Amino acid sequence: MAPKPGGLSSLQDALTSLAKAAWWTSAALSLTGTVRAFIIFEHRPHEARLLQDLLVALIYVGAGLSIVAYAFGVPVGALIATSGVFAIILGLALQSTLNDLFSGIALNLGRPYAIGDWIVLKDGTEGRVIETNWRATHLIGGSNDLIILPTAAWRSSG
Repeated sequence: MAPKPGGLSSLQDALTSLAKAAWWTSAALSLTGTVRAFIIFEHRPHEARLLQDLLVALIYVGAGLSIVAYAFGVPVGALIATSGVFAIILGLALQSTLNDLFSGIALNLGRPYAIGDWIVLKDGTEGRVIETNWRATHLIGGSNDLIILPTAAWRSSG
């Protein structure tokens, strides 16, 4: 292998890039550990978990872009512009799914009901809340029937 003008062979260059990528990865892991340890709301685990997940995702995206830019020397401006166009296309294709997801987040943050509450819907369905998550609310009916209400049902039935 002939050395490059900078004095590094292609193997040394590849190893240097991998070491930079490992450094960015370890920095991201350390930062996400710190976020998980110190971002806690008072007696509000759902809100704290959501904020933690959003910050961790932002850290990993930043670390990934930093690895691409600084470790491998690829310009990220075109990558960011292309990913923006791709995100718009994906958002339009998944519009109803994203609508359900954000409705579920709003239900969990707004807390209109809690586990153990009895809910009566407009159509006469009633039950006790046993679980809530971003996708659905689980109820136990009067005859011990499991009723699963998707988030989309809350938009239409109130």
